[in-house]
Amino acid sequence: SELLAARAAEAQLARREAETANRAKTEFLSRSSHELRTPLNAILGYAQVLEMDLPEPGHRRHLQHILGAGRHLLGLITELLDIARIEADQLDLSPEPVSV
Repeated sequence: SELLAARAAEAQLARREAETANRAKTEFLSRSSHELRTPLNAILGYAQVLEMDLPEPGHRRHLQHILGAGRHLLGLITELLDIARIEADQLDLSPEPVSV
């Protein structure tokens, strides 16, 4: 009986520690995602402005690679932020009609 009580207490402590670690991970994901998105949006914005001003096709092509990679990275960061919101029960859903 004492052994069972000790194991139950250990399991309860482990569960609390796991929940605390999970909350810390979710908060870290949320904060770091926001911190990454802000400068990335500035980089993408400047690259778009440069793309419009460059007459040489070779330079424009390089900027298009930068923009494509930046948009891909922004999408990954947005997905991480969505996961953090889901885990924190803070994701707002916006139902939209779809054709099937």
